[in-house]
Amino acid sequence: MSGNYIYNVRDYGAIGDGISDDTKAIQDTINAAQQNPYGGTVWLSGGRYLVSASLEITNSIEFRGNGQQTINGGTQIVPKTGNFTVIHAHDIQYGLVFSGFDIKRGVDPVAFDTGVGIHIQNVNVNTRITNVNVFNMAKGFYVDSSGGVVAENCKVRVNKWGWRVAHDSTGNSNATTLVDCSVDGMGEANGFVLANGYNSLNTTRCYASSCKYGFYSTKMEVDGITPGTIPMFYNIFFGGGEQCEQSIIFDDMGGVCQISQFFSLSGSSQKGAIVFGEDVKALITVTDSSISPGNGGIVVKSNHQSAYISINGGIIHGIGSDGLQVGGNAKINVNGLVISELLEHGGRKPSGIRILNNFTGIGSFVGVGQNNAYIGFEVDEDASGQIMISAGYFLINFAEGIVNNSNIQIMARGVNGIPDQG
Repeated sequence: MSGNYIYNVRDYGAIGDGISDDTKAIQDTINAAQQNPYGGTVWLSGGRYLVSASLEITNSIEFRGNGQQTINGGTQIVPKTGNFTVIHAHDIQYGLVFSGFDIKRGVDPVAFDTGVGIHIQNVNVNTRITNVNVFNMAKGFYVDSSGGVVAENCKVRVNKWGWRVAHDSTGNSNATTLVDCSVDGMGEANGFVLANGYNSLNTTRCYASSCKYGFYSTKMEVDGITPGTIPMFYNIFFGGGEQCEQSIIFDDMGGVCQISQFFSLSGSSQKGAIVFGEDVKALITVTDSSISPGNGGIVVKSNHQSAYISINGGIIHGIGSDGLQVGGNAKINVNGLVISELLEHGGRKPSGIRILNNFTGIGSFVGVGQNNAYIGFEVDEDASGQIMISAGYFLINFAEGIVNNSNIQIMARGVNGIPDQG
């Protein structure tokens, strides 16, 4: 199989028995393929290839395995330790393909491990990753200042982060798309991280389980990297977080973000399943998404007048906290959200919607349905700003409908169970 621009690692001395060190043989194969002016395919037939140092890719090639658990045997790359980057592709103008292999250590990662499965750095455009999995490493995929990255059907099991998409170097930092990808965070890793000025991350049918933060945006320092600028666009379609401390948390965000048909299931804390932090400046739309028992609700903290958060449809059910908490200075519009069966937690009786002490913004709540919360709409003592509630705010089995203070202007119109006011 060495003709037709296909370079078989076994022709260069690889054994693939999981015992012999195949690092040099695989690197020699990569070097040969890179010398071909038309590019080449590095082929790893079925086997377990032990590597003890990073495999360096510096030109456009295809790096292909035999798949996972095929009739002829799957392809695994086995890192000897958990403290190095297994594949480092960098400083390439155009075109990389990875497909059909696992990177898998035989033992779980530990706290001091630092290894990365695949690091794509300063690759200008057009990287494709299909059916590539990273198991038992500290970190999975690191897209660093590289554009036009598309990954499909990739699974990760790590203890630091699954995907980090960031502008940590100097290259093109625009457009990574993930489809049908998943991260098992082993109870401590972050799942899908957009960081440090990278322009856009789009996820479709991607899932985070047992993560600290499932889907996370930040400009803050990670792994000694100096904080940069706010990331811009993070779109999450048809995805979910299960048994995460927080399913979605945007600490820093600009631009436009969409969250559609997302679910948060069986969370591990009451801090908020979906949280928009103080430095969010974006236009954010949350559509037809659901939060179920074991989670906190939706928390809005943004201090920026430029932030506009729209929540359309969806359901928050059976959680042990307030359904929706709103603070800061953002503009928020809620339309058609259903909040039901809130539970006491830590001795506190939750509210369907709670306006926090530091709220100074503008809120509109239209057609919000509620069932079985202690207070339907609660306004903390020091909150200010403007609130409008209208059209079908259904109150069933509530101790109180609206609890508010004199600092905030509330307009209620057409609300079932509450006299018109304002």
